[in-house]
Amino acid sequence: MSFFRNLCLVEAPPAVISPFPRFITDCIGICYLAAAVEHDVESITIPENYYNDALYDSFRSLLKKRPIDLVAISSMTGCFNNALRLAGIAKQQGAFVVMGGFHPTALPDEALSHSCVDAVVIGEGEATFRELVLKGPSEEVAGLAYRENGGIVRTAPRPVIADINSIAFPLRTLRPPRYGEKGSDYSIDTV
Repeated sequence: MSFFRNLCLVEAPPAVISPFPRFITDCIGICYLAAAVEHDVESITIPENYYNDALYDSFRSLLKKRPIDLVAISSMTGCFNNALRLAGIAKQQGAFVVMGGFHPTALPDEALSHSCVDAVVIGEGEATFRELVLKGPSEEVAGLAYRENGGIVRTAPRPVIADINSIAFPLRTLRPPRYGEKGSDYSIDTV
């Protein structure tokens, strides 16, 4: 049985306001994470309202309604303050918060300096995230940094994935329904 059973995955929105918000992110990273653990957990969800400020209220409401024991937040640098806002909401609801993505990978100690962040997945996250979900934070999980006894534990680096075909296809069914809309003669979905 998994250490964490009910997950919420969220990609932090950018700080920049765009006239085309639905084209900013495709949530592909969290869809890959979901695919890596879909057979190991009871539930995986993502919040609604990715396209506007209602995301935060939607996220808070989701965490109050459902038993979520782990929240995973993916963040680029331009999204980091919003990632921390999401992490704060998750901690208020008692969830274990793990961050990943470009910014936390580059600066794991900075991410862990915030009390609302419990762990950081460093580098390619699929295998590390799966092991974290199965075992919990542990020195056995390569590619992880986490807080323990007032300090930061960094595990051994995870080797780069040698065979890209070993990665499961992203679990796109979790995404909001507006993703993958058809244009006049093209699809806007990503691979």
